[in-house]
Amino acid sequence: MSRRVIAEGISDGVTDLIKYFNKPARAVGESAYVPNVQSGNELFVQHNLRQGSLEDIARRGGLPVPSIAINKLNQPLQGFGDIRLIGDKGLISPSGNTHAYKSDAYTTRVPEVAPVESNYINELSDILKPYSSPYSNGNDVQRIIDNGIDSSGHWLDKPLLRQKLLVDQGKIKTATDFDKSLSGKSIDELIQMADAQGIDVGRFKEIQSQGKSTSRGLDVELKESIYNKQVDEAYAGLDSQAKEGFYDTIEKELVNNGADMSKKFFNGHTPSGNRKYKDDTLENLVRNMKANKGAGEESMMSSGLGSLRARLTPKFKNLNDIKSSRNRIVSPDDFKVAKDNMDSKLQKLGEDFANMQKKGNN
Repeated sequence: MSRRVIAEGISDGVTDLIKYFNKPARAVGESAYVPNVQSGNELFVQHNLRQGSLEDIARRGGLPVPSIAINKLNQPLQGFGDIRLIGDKGLISPSGNTHAYKSDAYTTRVPEVAPVESNYINELSDILKPYSSPYSNGNDVQRIIDNGIDSSGHWLDKPLLRQKLLVDQGKIKTATDFDKSLSGKSIDELIQMADAQGIDVGRFKEIQSQGKSTSRGLDVELKESIYNKQVDEAYAGLDSQAKEGFYDTIEKELVNNGADMSKKFFNGHTPSGNRKYKDDTLENLVRNMKANKGAGEESMMSSGLGSLRARLTPKFKNLNDIKSSRNRIVSPDDFKVAKDNMDSKLQKLGEDFANMQKKGNN
């Protein structure tokens, strides 16, 4: 359960919840917890995360250099996960090692961690070969070896991995078994099957009427189209639990086949240009993030007004400075108005510079 605790204008621990919970308001609309502050304008320290992040924290034994938001009680931070951690005011008290910024500072994020592809790609190709499509001549497996897997964990974006999941769930046949089941089917029969599944068969009919074929054979393309349609429909009907459990299942298979699936993060290059990796441990992550600390260091925000604001935003001097600035926290709607206004000014400035450049060239 999310507990919001307010004391002296800043969250100060669960004991304060017990102490102040039933305390009556001092005046109509005034906070029951903080003197001379309107109810809802109390400040609290917050960090949101998702379940997967919480599991990572438990595995590592701690939360590496978390980004922290200071919010009003009536305007908690939304997004970034539905688990809300409430912190002690000491977490944001400005000091030599702790900085609190007057706007979103885009500080550095936790590096992306994942198994290193070169440590498991050969084992993965061996696992996938039985699911390979006869219509691709093995190119579906080779494409995964050449292009790798999305490091963010979206393995099911790969058609061949979707097919493996569906076959293992008993939803479809392997492409090889499917192809055998259509052995002896005529082009007319295949076109009828494709048409019955809602596939646009106009191109196939035109090629057939002209007495022509395709580079791979008209029958091969028809069978592939029918199979892919069945894969798409079966995947669309698969429940989310089966999809979510896929990575854990295939990870166990890979480990059983000798793959190294330990998580690591990219840590620069060697003098010869090879990629370097560090183990996903709390100590390594903290060291990496501290080496890149400071405002505007978030890699996803390298340009634009947001990045400029982050790099130029001043720091709070002390807790009283933070408390006296509570009115700087505005609603999402008010922020959007201000942001749109600045975006318009930036666009106008760019247009003015472009016009000046044209005049200069003339």
